[in-house]
Formats: sequence, C-alpha cells, structure tokens
Amino acid sequence: HNTELPLEVWDGKPGLGTDWNGSKAPEKGVTEGGGECLGKFTYKHESIYNVYSENVFTLSRRLFGVHTLSFVLPDGIYFHGFYFDKTPKAFAKLRALDADVVTGDSFTKTEQAVEGIGNNVNLDFANMDFGSSKTKKLTICGKSNTENNTINIKFFGADGKNSTQVIEFAHTDDYEEKTFDIEEVSGGQKISFVFLPGCNFDFKWFKFE
Repeated sequence: HNTELPLEVWDGKPGLGTDWNGSKAPEKGVTEGGGECLGKFTYKHESIYNVYSENVFTLSRRLFGVHTLSFVLPDGIYFHGFYFDKTPKAFAKLRALDADVVTGDSFTKTEQAVEGIGNNVNLDFANMDFGSSKTKKLTICGKSNTENNTINIKFFGADGKNSTQVIEFAHTDDYEEKTFDIEEVSGGQKISFVFLPGCNFDFKWFKFE
C-alpha cells in the first residue's frame, strides 16, 4: 500500500509547539524556535520492505552560504539522506535580500524586502550566468512610493563588456509585479541595481526570463 507521511524542512531550529496541522505554529517568519519553516510537505512512498524512495520538494526560497537545517519527521520513517539540485541563479526568482552587497545612503532591510531605498543605493548580484539563453525580460516585485522611480541596471560582463539599461517603475499603492522588456543579455554577468537621487522604493524580488 502507499504511505503518506508529513515532513517539514526548517532553516535553523524548528518552532516550538509545531504540529502537523500547523495550528500551533505560524506559517511564515521566525517562530519561538528561532528558525524559519521552508516548507511543509507530504512524503509519498509505496511501502516496500527495505526499499528507499526519493521525493522531490521545492523550498519556499533559495538558500545561499552555510545553514543549519532541521528536518521534522514523524515516527515510522527511516531517513536515508537528502541532496540539493543547483538551479541556475541567473534565471531564478531572487530576493533583494539575497544581494551579495547592498550599499548606499538610505535603505532598511526588513524580513522580506529592502525598503526605503533612496539616494545612490546599489544592490549587487554576482555570478549571474545567462549562458547562451539571452534574457529579454525582467520582472520586479516592488512598491514605488513616489510618482516614479528610475532604476539603472548595470551589467558587468565576464568578457569585459559592460552596459546599462534603464527602467521606470511608476507609483504603486502596494507591492506589485511589473515586467519590463530589456535588451538581450547573455553570458556571465555581475548585475547592479542602482537607484538614483529622489528614489523611494521598496524592493522585494526580481526574475529574469
């Protein structure tokens, strides 16, 4: 017969009082345990004696660097191991908080975004390899707190060729996703989002296509 078992993956220590229905632990953010739940999943496996089966799960966000991971498992499961698949960073949905470097005169890092971005703030993302796929679109999830925010996107090519593209993110009352057509970009790049004087922008995430 088929077996279905609950499974949770946490970045850090699991929250106190977690149960399988989620009624005692918040769905998002930091809990009493100090960790963040990256997903609640159902492990499915045909019950065959001494046979292990792989399940594939997608976490709520990408992970970078060194982390302490916790797996919350019920009784009756033998945990053989796990591994991660490396997804292409250049085409992934990346949070503004995942920037390698954030510099500038005024900004605030909150739980889910970089907010209050103002004069001469740069968000740098290294190791963005587009290969030969040539990205043509850029989607940004942000909140424009002024009539218009001008964002310069600088591309520093591994081949030494650099370029700048400019987008205009018009006023929004809340976070919105906007997709922009851009000139084709390919190959290895370092990307810098540069906000000019007069900007007041809240930046949640972006994705190249």
